[in-house]
Amino acid sequence: AQQSSRLASFVGANALLVIPPREVPYEPGEEIDALMLAPPRAYP
Repeated sequence: AQQSSRLASFVGANALLVIPPREVPYEPGEEIDALMLAPPRAYP
């Protein structure tokens, strides 16, 4: 069952990571694709 509280974490998101399933685990620092929902923001 989907919980609406899980959607709260998406409110400030400006991208979704595209992580296809595969047999070998992803390594730290490995590049993956991102689906941009809004332009990148700079934080001070």
